[in-house]
Amino acid sequence: MGRLPTDRNDACRASNWLVGLLTPALNDFSTLALYLFFLSWCALALVFALVAVPETRGVSLEEMAAVFGDSTALVDEERRTRIAREIAAESTACRGEERRGLLGEREREGSGSDESARPP
Repeated sequence: MGRLPTDRNDACRASNWLVGLLTPALNDFSTLALYLFFLSWCALALVFALVAVPETRGVSLEEMAAVFGDSTALVDEERRTRIAREIAAESTACRGEERRGLLGEREREGSGSDESARPP
């Protein structure tokens, strides 16, 4: 994948060079020819988008990554799930310790007080 971004830049530069070269020549020849030339490229781009580009409405990024064969999103999802489980376990443990602590305080309060001091 090392050279791929450079190849894209080269293709973009070549396309821009071609447009810059052909536009004045086609405009001198015929404005209609220039219009039809760019119209045909737009039509080809539309056909390509309808046929080859997958629909993304209502699809999560993780699902799109799976469509294109990228497993990074799955690894991230597994890591998020593991972290959420760890946080839930810690939270449950903390609540258990708080309950035990409160129960101990209530027992201590109950053993040292007399019944007449308690409100009805």
